[in-house]
Amino acid sequence: MSTNLLGRIVARSVSLGLTVGVSIAIGVIVAAPARAATLVGTPSDATGINGLVVDSITYNVTFINGSFDAVYSSSTPTFLGNISGAADAAIALQAVFISLGVMELTGQSTIESVLLVPDGHPISVANAGWFVHCEGSVPCVLSLWAANPYTAVGDDVVGLDYALFTPAATPLPAALPLFGTALGVGGLLGWRRQRKTAAAAIPAS
Repeated sequence: MSTNLLGRIVARSVSLGLTVGVSIAIGVIVAAPARAATLVGTPSDATGINGLVVDSITYNVTFINGSFDAVYSSSTPTFLGNISGAADAAIALQAVFISLGVMELTGQSTIESVLLVPDGHPISVANAGWFVHCEGSVPCVLSLWAANPYTAVGDDVVGLDYALFTPAATPLPAALPLFGTALGVGGLLGWRRQRKTAAAAIPAS
């Protein structure tokens, strides 16, 4: 068997192995399962939910007991002007609350713990978002913001929790380092092969 033929066989074998390795790495990355949402705090003093998926976006959600203007003093509600998005977020929160056994939210009593996912200011907008109600052992329920008996202080509303949504950082897939290594090996092999080819093409003096 000639040296050139042997070299071509080895190169094709390496290329095939590299292709298979890259394909497996991509498959693992694509098929990586989503992480389940986790509770921050305790079921009787819930302060947030990490890893909540709403409309294909993952958020870390913090529950803050206070006034609308104070909670959103330096940020805009994620679902401002988006009543359907606020509804999807409230539904996702309700499902997680029920699955994790949440009974009470931070700063509130077991008589009625209320979380607002706002799509507008509760004073200036008639339907300003969606409530998630948690009342002790009763499963949490949903309702649309309307005329509710929560304390108005000037032009603001207090006496409930507001949901603050922060996009979660995407974790590095376990297969990504393998993918990078495969690309690096492929580049190195290609460079070495080109170097050998160039060297063989130089006539002997």
